[in-house]
Order: sequence, then C-alpha cells, then structure tokens
Amino acid sequence: MDSIQQDDRTPLHRACSNGQFNLVKKLIEEGAEIDAKDEMQWTPMIIASSAGHFEIVKYLIQKGAEINTTTVNGQTALHYAASKGWRNICQLLIESGADQSIRDRLKQTPLHRALNSQDNIGNTPLHMACEDERETIVKILLQNGARIDMENVDKKLPIDLCRDYQFKKLMKNLMMNNPSDSNHIS
Repeated sequence: MDSIQQDDRTPLHRACSNGQFNLVKKLIEEGAEIDAKDEMQWTPMIIASSAGHFEIVKYLIQKGAEINTTTVNGQTALHYAASKGWRNICQLLIESGADQSIRDRLKQTPLHRALNSQDNIGNTPLHMACEDERETIVKILLQNGARIDMENVDKKLPIDLCRDYQFKKLMKNLMMNNPSDSNHIS
C-alpha cells in the first residue's frame, strides 16, 4: 500500500498530486499512511493543498491527517495554499485548526506567502486594495512586505488601478516611503 518511489513518494502522495479523489479514498481505506513524508517532508495534505485539490484536503482532514506538519523548509499546507491563492483551502485549513503563526526557514508565515499571490488575471491583494481604494488595507499590505512592482496580465501595477487622483497621490506617497523596492512607481 505504501510502496515507496525513488523520491520517497507513496501512491497516496501521487494520487493527491494528481487530484485522484476516488483513488485517495481507496488507498486510505486500505491502510495507506495518511501522514507519510517524502524526501522533502511533504505529506499528502501538503501536496493536495499546494495543488488546489479542495475535496481531497477536506477528506484528509476528515480522516485525521495532520495539518501543521512542516516540510524541510518549514512550510505547512497553509503556506502552500496561501502562496497559490487557494482561498477556499486556506479557509478550510484555518477552520480546521491550522496554525497561522508557523514561520518557515525564511521566517515567513502563511500571510507573507499570500501577500504576493496572484489571481488568474495576475492581480495581487495590493492590486485589489488599490482598485477598491482601501487605504488601511494598502498600509497593512505594504507594512507586511507586499511587492509594489508586480504587474497583472494587463501590465498594470497596483498603483495603476487607483481611480481617484487624490487616492493615487496618497498611495504613491505610501509606496515611496515603503521599505520595499519603489523604483517602479511613476
């Protein structure tokens, strides 16, 4: 059931990676180790969370999989779901007790990973906060390391999405005083 491949991945790891929900269920029902770790200490939970397979993550949680296990880099399933922008998986993990304060080897929490994640049109949380003219959110994002130089698919920076002239001026000042790279602000 847990025959190991060259990279220490089990059939359960592979089924979680490939989104094969029925196979995941069958393997677990037949006794597969739910928290098996590969050579990089990835568990089936981390793999399914990173790949965006919500139903598999939900099933693994129901079957008692550990959600706060860390990889060799100190990252959890929540780190990977956040960095990929899988909001529904992040919410499920948090509601199921995922520790949001775990820091990886770079001392980043899952929030750090989510700061610069992009949606299907390339917008980051900072793009959205600028577009909605949410000054407090912009400040929080900038204080926590949001990048101001990320373009969306339309080649727009977050500041380009500000509609109101006064708000755009305020955002320029905030971004210029931000410790991150502000070379791309015009």
